[in-house]
Amino acid sequence: MGTSNDTGTASNEFHMGKGDIAVAGSSIAGVRANAAGKFEFQESGKPWRRLDVLDSAHTTYTYNGGTTIASMVVWTSVSMTARIRDYTYTYDGILVNTEVIREYDVNGDVALTLTNTYNYINGKVASVTCVES
Repeated sequence: MGTSNDTGTASNEFHMGKGDIAVAGSSIAGVRANAAGKFEFQESGKPWRRLDVLDSAHTTYTYNGGTTIASMVVWTSVSMTARIRDYTYTYDGILVNTEVIREYDVNGDVALTLTNTYNYINGKVASVTCVES
C-alpha cells in the first residue's frame, strides 16, 4: 500500500486486486499521481489514463449539416492541444447506427478504441454490440 504526505498528495502507486498490473486479464487496477500532480488510472495490461477530465476539459462538436452530431472531441483544456477522447457517429436516418470511441493515453496515442453498434426495434434500442480494438 502506498503512502501520502500531509497535503494528501499520493507519493506512490496504489494497486487493488490480484495479479500483475502489466498483464492483461489480471484483476488489478492502479492509481497514481503523475509528475504534474494529476491523477492517472490503469487497468491491468492497459496504459495509464488521465483522471483530470472534469477539471478543465473542453468539448467540440461537428455536425452533419443539421442537428445530428457527426463527431465530438473532449480536449484536456480550452487550448485544444491534447485529446482525451473522441467520438464518431454514423446514422441510419435519425438513429445512431455506430459509435466509435477512441481514448487517448497521456502521450496522446490511442489507448483504446470501442465500436458500439446499435440495433433497434420500433425505433428503440434493443441491443448494443461493443467491440474493443
